[in-house]
Amino acid sequence: MSDIAEQEILKINIIIPFFLRTGGIKLILEYANRLTLKGHNVIVYSPIYPYNYHAGQFNIVANIKRFYRRIRELALTRKTLRKFKVLNIKIKFVPVVKNIFVRNADIAMATSWPTAYSVNKLNNRKKFYFIQDYENWDSFNINMADNSYLLPLIRITTCEYLHKLIFDKFKVESTIIFNGIDPKMFYNDNKIFSKPNTLLFIDNGLKRKNCIQAVETSIKLKKHFPDLNIISFGHKQYHDMPEYIKFTEAPDDDEIRKLYSKADIFLFTSKEEGFATPPAEAMACKCAVVTSRIAAVEEYSKHMESAIHVDPNDPDEYFRAVSYLLDNPDECKRISLNAYAESQKILDCWDESTDKLEALFKEHLK
Repeated sequence: MSDIAEQEILKINIIIPFFLRTGGIKLILEYANRLTLKGHNVIVYSPIYPYNYHAGQFNIVANIKRFYRRIRELALTRKTLRKFKVLNIKIKFVPVVKNIFVRNADIAMATSWPTAYSVNKLNNRKKFYFIQDYENWDSFNINMADNSYLLPLIRITTCEYLHKLIFDKFKVESTIIFNGIDPKMFYNDNKIFSKPNTLLFIDNGLKRKNCIQAVETSIKLKKHFPDLNIISFGHKQYHDMPEYIKFTEAPDDDEIRKLYSKADIFLFTSKEEGFATPPAEAMACKCAVVTSRIAAVEEYSKHMESAIHVDPNDPDEYFRAVSYLLDNPDECKRISLNAYAESQKILDCWDESTDKLEALFKEHLK
């Protein structure tokens, strides 16, 4: 056994592609925070010069846009960090992710397909690839995205669904470390079941998130249930909405928890996800969740017991599922309370997941 494994304190470099308040970055920072609290020496690196998602293709307009976005992102760093509410991590901005700027460490972990190529070239002892999704949606060069999963890195996936997807497509193995939901962040100690009901959904600009379906379903529901309150949130409003849909822009985690807690029903219409975290967060806040049957949804909830699963290719099914809950308040209450119980049983696993990640690091350092 190596000296590092014996002393149990690891130097860990985590490479993120950017520092924006996304669900994926939030999860990575949570791991960084928890590993730091366990005594490890963790640095999160983010490049100042942005990654080129057009890699191998010259696109001057895209280059200018991404550099402008990165400058704006850096200017908002303090505000973004406050919204993350993760206080025990060290974030280091470097010109680019190369050995000259990134320290030698026991562990280097990539967190997206562009960072996988950077980590593969670092001198760090063991190199990992934390895969949160099949990122064909976040690439203008799909071949490079695909080839990132074939790099000689130790792969980690966040659920059985993603593990199987990566194996079936690329014939590579990965270790599953299941995502958790922090019960200290997402909870509802004072659930009120009242009329009129409130429906909540997220707005997002990515086509795969299919948020236009949530908007259209909400409009249709309002016509049939005129007393229904409808609220939405997101980084910004991407789709036109009627005035009766109240939108909250860029809420922090506490505001998001309050929105979940205020809602009776959470509608999630995404067509593709790596894990699908928002339905899990809503369940922890005692929402009755109507969600696409995708990603890890069937791993952390049961259809008609702790959530209602919908075929993402049948738009009318979203309307029928929400209508069922509005027409049957006892069922809405039953499913929301079951959702909370299920989340406590399955999703309250942050400590276990962090321990598993730590153990995986140490195992490969032997």
